[in-house]
Amino acid sequence: MAVQLEEFTKNKPNFDFQISILTFNIFSSSPKECLFNYFVAIYNIIALPLVLLHLFNTFNGEINENIMNSILYAIGMFLYLIKSTFGAYQRKKIHELREKIDNLFNTKEADGDLQEILEERLKYSVNIWKLCTRWGLRLVFLCTLIYGLKMRLNTKIGLIVDIPFTNITSPVRKEALLCVQAALIVLMGYVFITMELAVLFLGVPIASEMNILEDFIRISNEKFKLTPNFFRQLIEKHCNVFGNVNLLNEAFSEMTFIQFFSSIVVFLVAFLFLRKNTEQIENYMLCLCALMQLLPLCLLGQYIKVKTDKLSDTLYLINWYELSLKDQKTFLIILGMAQREYGLKAAGMYEVNLNTFIQIVKLAFSYCTILYTFST
Repeated sequence: MAVQLEEFTKNKPNFDFQISILTFNIFSSSPKECLFNYFVAIYNIIALPLVLLHLFNTFNGEINENIMNSILYAIGMFLYLIKSTFGAYQRKKIHELREKIDNLFNTKEADGDLQEILEERLKYSVNIWKLCTRWGLRLVFLCTLIYGLKMRLNTKIGLIVDIPFTNITSPVRKEALLCVQAALIVLMGYVFITMELAVLFLGVPIASEMNILEDFIRISNEKFKLTPNFFRQLIEKHCNVFGNVNLLNEAFSEMTFIQFFSSIVVFLVAFLFLRKNTEQIENYMLCLCALMQLLPLCLLGQYIKVKTDKLSDTLYLINWYELSLKDQKTFLIILGMAQREYGLKAAGMYEVNLNTFIQIVKLAFSYCTILYTFST
């Protein structure tokens, strides 16, 4: 078994679990995964109205820590429900993309040089995912744990839910609700990072496939002489790569659009916390969590955009004049296709890249400055 396939097979249960959460696929997963998905979904459906009811009952025009935590928690639950809904709606495309990644890792090249390039790039993509998973889970657990403890110990925050027809006066009941509230914050942090890692898992191999294609193009001039059908194989891989990029874009277009607008509110609340008290470490942790739920996606979009632009330049290095007349005509068509703009777009309108990320952060910071000015 090839090295990259061995690593992929070893981590396949983790991949499937992440995708099952992203697509709310409760039927094809194990009983534990099914129970976990059901619990998270039912909890959010029940808790979101209770948090909104608390906001309705307590908001009097003053922006305090309790209100900001309630808004942040409500946005988080709303975002989970929207993302899981869109994930379930696009389940067919996500699974199609998943199958294409399976086929990519099971690909075997007859040529030794091409197989070496394939193994190296795919192994690197698995290592990237493993690194992001390991440190992403650790950082989110640490951040949400510190933030949950802050909510538990800070008397200014208190409960962020109102339970109808119930008057919580017992210290034991209130203590229990506060502890459950803090624990569920850690749980939702885990759910969110898992959904982001699922998107990353589907995107990183596509980016690696672009690197494989670029490496194949670089050695194509030597292979044309030794392998007569190599150019046709190259064209087929080129079409597969850009087809997968379009499929990735279609699968997450609406989800990314919602995430962009919700991120503005998340960043706004995080910056307000930090602006009001710059000495508390949990506020920096909150900002870090806000960055982690959007930055990886924008980095992936930026990388795909850069690589697609670079592929068109790399195609110019081919000795096209050594090809047959029929292949030369095909090459001109492919070159024209490569010069189009490819990349991830939210709802087909907003580009998913670092520039968009910076614009969202700047917009949230501007609103934060205005709100902070009026609240002091």
